[in-house]
Amino acid sequence: MIIRRFLAVCTLLVASLGLVITPNAYAACTGPVDCERGKDPIPDTANGRTFKLTTTSAAPGGTIQWTGTGFVRDAGGGQTLTFKLNDVDIIGSGEVANDDGTASGTITLPDAAVFEKYKADFGSEVWWIRVLVGAGRSDGDPDGPNSSLHAEFTLTDGASGTTPSASSSPTTSTTTGTLPKTGIEDHGVLLATGGLAIAALLALVADRRIRRRRLTESA
Repeated sequence: MIIRRFLAVCTLLVASLGLVITPNAYAACTGPVDCERGKDPIPDTANGRTFKLTTTSAAPGGTIQWTGTGFVRDAGGGQTLTFKLNDVDIIGSGEVANDDGTASGTITLPDAAVFEKYKADFGSEVWWIRVLVGAGRSDGDPDGPNSSLHAEFTLTDGASGTTPSASSSPTTSTTTGTLPKTGIEDHGVLLATGGLAIAALLALVADRRIRRRRLTESA
């Protein structure tokens, strides 16, 4: 009876640890709630607008050129554009699109210290610029409808450990991914799992021997 209980406990532990170390496929974030701030771009809401970077790589402190279309407000006229780095800090605002909704310009990137801080604070590995419209205008007129789009760029130097963008060409909509996560980093857990499996096997062998002995004695 004791051996059987021990077997049951060992089996349960091995199964539980097996679930911990089984790789889980990466699931792209689907909204502001489950997206990691500064690390995962939140989903775009284009609403008929396009946004792309015509400069796809730059160093900290450098400039990024961009273009966009469709930025027309409901009341007519161009919308006011605001730009964010990795959905965190505003790095440009006040740019007004033409009446036909077209827009273009340049954005100055922050210095290397900001990128290092993003990497330390948010684990940022991919870099992007977000354009937002629909938050209101300085003249008090409505600026709707709301729209949010992002495009990635490669940081060329000045921030250690940066990861190039997954795309080397201008894009209007991009996604990011990570390697499958195992949920464990300590090899000691793996050793413990193996030890429990061996202990369970030995207990099973011992239990069978005891059963055979009892059968022989009863005969």
